[in-house]
Amino acid sequence: MAKPLQGQILRFVEEINQGVRAEIKAVTEDSASAIEVRNGAVKAKRGIREYWTFEFDGELPQQPEMRVAITVRGGDPVGADFVAIDGDHLICALNEDEHDFDQVVESARLSFEPWFIYEELELKLEGFCKADEVNADLAEALLDMTGESDEKSRHLSGNEFWADQGTAVDSTLLPGLHFIWGPPGTGKTATLARSVKERVEQGDTVLIVATANAAVDVAMARICQELEGTVALKEGRVLRVGDPYLEEALNCTEILPLEIIRRQQPELIALRDELLKEKKRVVVALKRNEVRSKQEQFSRELDEVRERLSEVKKKIKEAELLLVRDAQVIGVTLARLMVNPSIWSWPGKQVLDAMIVDEASMAGFPFLLAGALRCPKSIGCFGDFRQLSPISQSKSKEAERWFGRDVFEIAGVVSRLESGKSDPRLKALQVQYRMGEQIADTVGKLAYFGGLKTDPEAAIQAGRISTVPPLSGKELVIVDTSALFGACQVDPRQGSFSRFNALSANVAVTISHGLFMSGIQSIGVTTPYRAQSQLLQGLLKEAAHVDAATVHKFQGSERDAMVIDLVDSWPQNKSSKLTGASPDTALRLLNVAISRGRGKVVICADLEFITQAHPLTSPTRRLIEEVVGEANKVSILDVVTAGLVSPTTLWCDGWGEAIQVLKAESVPQGDDVLINLPTRDFLDRGLDQFVKRQVDQRNSVEIWCPIEVARDFEKEKELKITLRNFGNAGVAFVGEEISVVGGRQENSPTCVVKSRSFNAVLKRLSMP
Repeated sequence: MAKPLQGQILRFVEEINQGVRAEIKAVTEDSASAIEVRNGAVKAKRGIREYWTFEFDGELPQQPEMRVAITVRGGDPVGADFVAIDGDHLICALNEDEHDFDQVVESARLSFEPWFIYEELELKLEGFCKADEVNADLAEALLDMTGESDEKSRHLSGNEFWADQGTAVDSTLLPGLHFIWGPPGTGKTATLARSVKERVEQGDTVLIVATANAAVDVAMARICQELEGTVALKEGRVLRVGDPYLEEALNCTEILPLEIIRRQQPELIALRDELLKEKKRVVVALKRNEVRSKQEQFSRELDEVRERLSEVKKKIKEAELLLVRDAQVIGVTLARLMVNPSIWSWPGKQVLDAMIVDEASMAGFPFLLAGALRCPKSIGCFGDFRQLSPISQSKSKEAERWFGRDVFEIAGVVSRLESGKSDPRLKALQVQYRMGEQIADTVGKLAYFGGLKTDPEAAIQAGRISTVPPLSGKELVIVDTSALFGACQVDPRQGSFSRFNALSANVAVTISHGLFMSGIQSIGVTTPYRAQSQLLQGLLKEAAHVDAATVHKFQGSERDAMVIDLVDSWPQNKSSKLTGASPDTALRLLNVAISRGRGKVVICADLEFITQAHPLTSPTRRLIEEVVGEANKVSILDVVTAGLVSPTTLWCDGWGEAIQVLKAESVPQGDDVLINLPTRDFLDRGLDQFVKRQVDQRNSVEIWCPIEVARDFEKEKELKITLRNFGNAGVAFVGEEISVVGGRQENSPTCVVKSRSFNAVLKRLSMP
């Protein structure tokens, strides 16, 4: 019902806006608002829109659709849109006629303005507080203030909240607030698309929103399939607004505004393309001609072309606005919804029939509340509160309360289920079509009240994949890395608490290569920590068959096989993402990581550390001790001795053997050698000989060690001795390509790594 905000809900909205202002303050002060990037190149092109990918290090604001400024070689900043993060790359969209970059941009500086989106959100919420009419009923339902759910709730005598896809679709067609709980592989996106199709057939207007561009892309691509052959699709009334970048969305030209205009007004797009070519010709001529009179002539021509091009672009923009006005379905990110007036006001004076939120568990609640207050008749929240939650940039209590919790929790759905009660607003999909039965049973016990069922065909496909080692025939395997005595370290950069473990990274990559050599083509390697993901990506730089990223980046995707690197080990026994005060966070991370795999999931974990350092309430410990079982465990020693190899990594039987391998390597004269020796145990004659050889070759040799180790090298006058450690394990950097990584004990398995990118990342992470 349309009415003004008052009483408790008004106070809630005002408190939420305090959280918004705290987020603005946090992102404004964030040092990541300006970063250095490298190796920029065009990833894709649609019309004049180019999608550039850049490599980067460190952390970034997670909100897509931010405006950015790209500065190359001290030139003028070029405006672009931040589209997505893909591993250690970020993707930006910009117009080709608005820059003069080379085909490859070696280095550039990106400046962000993430606060702009939050400022728009703040203004909208303030406006709702003063408005005479807003959709207060839906807002109260989102805030769990109506009492209706409690009145209709009852104690569960079974899992009554489970439903098939058809029942879930039917529930979303009713007015009010609805939740579709979609555990991994249960067909959440398919259910969403069917719901949209039903509404289109009823003549409804539908807004599809999500936080990430990738989620909008996947949803709109599936909707495009469902609506194939319909009048709405043929007439250009189904739109993907913004910057799609996934191939499945870019290939759906029926929903891309510029492609629709190209079909409806081909002469307009042809004129634009012709003017762009003319502009390039004149610019080249202007640069090449040094005759003053000719330069003046070309400058006049350039001004004329620019003026004509500007007029054409204006007409294209007007055509896009008309498409939005007449649309029946629009897919857009929540960020663009906030900043795009034409989308925000759509469909004019009419009331929006439905807003559907994909990946609702990852959406910042204040954005959803703003969407509810703009008066849709119905909201359908599709997501999974057992997967990753939204992230609050600020640590204020208001920001963490409203940005750090998902809509399922705030609306009271989670608390009712955990207390054994039903929630009439909720339908949960039960049958999963992705994973093998063992993987599904594991995540079911871990996160879904043991309720997941497996489609028979999925079980058959998983059975074929599971036949490969380690532990052939097992879908879920834990590789115990305790015998490595790997050292877990903390990223030394200010403000970072991310962790890395170089030995564990090499284990994960070695196993992934073994899976590939066994015939598995689709493989992912994931970890909870950003620093570890950078090490993994360094090792896999040339391995096109394997993707490596954090768990957050893998949400929404799947692979035939997944390797999960848990990283944690001594000496870092303080709280982490997996051992911290929030078991819910650890559960979500583990659930997402495991459920990405179709037929083989290999978890690399230091089991001695987990059983000794993790509390009994830890989901990680529960997974190891209760869910997986002894039959699914294998020692890392068994894996390495089984002959698994990697193109980058040679495993050796201890530090001494690794040094012998290193002695046989030809180290170019003039290379730098940096060695960390934490204890006397890592000294041997082989190392002495290696060091002396480098000194004789006039290579720069630097040793980091405690004073009792330094005394053994005092005779080497040309050595640089630094009396400190950068870790508890033996490590050597030989030139820019070779690294030796050992454990906390000299006689534990050690590896020699040939990877320039791994060497660079490990050195950056290790050096304080």
